[in-house]
Amino acid sequence: EAVQVSVTAHPRFRAEARYRLGHILGQQERGEQAFAEVERARNIAFEAGHDGLFCEAVGFQAKLSAALELDPTTSQRELGLAHACVERTGLRSPFVLAELLEAEGLLALAAHDPDAAVRAHEQALAVRREHLGPEHYEVSKSLHNLANAQAERGELELAHEGMRQALRLRERLLGSWHPGVARILFDLADLDLDAGALLEARSALLRAGAILRRAHGPDAPSLASVHLSLARVELLRERPDVAFGLAQLQRARELQAANPELSADHPDRAALRQTEGSLVVVATRSDIDFARALESYAAATEILRRHDPRSPAVLDGTLKEIEMLYGLRDHTWLAARLAAEGSGLATYLESLAPSVRGPLAWYAGDSSLEAGRFSQAAKYLHIALDAYRDLDDPTSVNGLTALLQRAEHPTDPPTPPGAQP
Repeated sequence: EAVQVSVTAHPRFRAEARYRLGHILGQQERGEQAFAEVERARNIAFEAGHDGLFCEAVGFQAKLSAALELDPTTSQRELGLAHACVERTGLRSPFVLAELLEAEGLLALAAHDPDAAVRAHEQALAVRREHLGPEHYEVSKSLHNLANAQAERGELELAHEGMRQALRLRERLLGSWHPGVARILFDLADLDLDAGALLEARSALLRAGAILRRAHGPDAPSLASVHLSLARVELLRERPDVAFGLAQLQRARELQAANPELSADHPDRAALRQTEGSLVVVATRSDIDFARALESYAAATEILRRHDPRSPAVLDGTLKEIEMLYGLRDHTWLAARLAAEGSGLATYLESLAPSVRGPLAWYAGDSSLEAGRFSQAAKYLHIALDAYRDLDDPTSVNGLTALLQRAEHPTDPPTPPGAQP
């Protein structure tokens, strides 16, 4: 109604009405509509010379961009505008400055730059504490964001303490049943998962789910992530309850399918397919259904590649596909998949722990050898050999040495496909 009233009003009023509507849509988890309304507000404010509102809109739109995990080009554009606004108006308004720094931090994390994210969130936290005091909702936001950035940088103890601090502050300010508490509980569960504290993660997720159901009903779109994470918890347990995990996954799938805001390329869709593949492996452990798991992993990798081809998650997904292809003994397709990925996959593989890179490099080298791609085979077998030497496994070292000898000195190359023997 405010927007309708302001259609013929002064541009500043129109911009403010659009901006407020964007905030309301954002609170209702209608992120793409919120993004569009805030963009309209931003453009009207710019034309009207309303610098303050323009930069507020830039900051909020940049945060929506990070939350929606929009394409990297859009995110970079929003980050550039946020930088410009910090230069233009930040010194005049510490509150706008903190919003813009928060936006910068969120976008930096979405762009896989945790160092820049930590710097931005530390600055936002300092500004908010100075001007709002330590007991303020905005301070809890900065603590929460900083903890997520620290976790991405590998500082798990710092991240856990910061997340707990944010949770305690938000509970004091909003009460234990506020949806804002659920958001921190969800991220705290992620930290617990990384630390192997599975019971703590499960407890935090169940509590987050109860809060969201009470606040938004049983079909709240945000519950999809809770159900998906509960399925991940089961995967990591020593004796997983596969039936429970599959039920959680099915509920996450239903909620994703019913959410018009979730784009086809959203990483949450990839996370669901990856978890699905892993649950297939666990459920069929005695006789793994490699083909079914491969289908899930390949779908996940394709989603991630469309969303952001530079993401390390694309390489992680590719390695999952390689593991399944080797299980199927589809050496030709596996070797071709390696060739298509190029040198980046080998470089990434070398950065992983020996216990991870050893088997995967062995699969890659063995299949390349069987497919007659000898130089590719030698490259991956060398990676595997170094890993098993680090693991002090002489039996595997001997086996790999023999394979490497065949790759580096092929005496009877296989007949090319389609040629007459």
